[in-house]
Amino acid sequence: MIEEPDFNVYPCRGEYLVLDKNYSNLINSMIYPVPVKELGVLGVHITPTIEGNILLGPSAEFIDDDDDVSTTKK
Repeated sequence: MIEEPDFNVYPCRGEYLVLDKNYSNLINSMIYPVPVKELGVLGVHITPTIEGNILLGPSAEFIDDDDDVSTTKK
């Protein structure tokens, strides 16, 4: 017999903001917030890319429909 899992899955999606390469001099390593255990998520972090852009994100939006794969405009 298969047991019920002792965890729940909450569908969530997020987006990143990509900064132009003109801002590449602002940081040279990844920056993460101090984790808040009660939130259950890492939070928005800042990541430089090897192409010279900077990524800010991800945002977090909990969704009811786990088949919803819609996106926003680019």
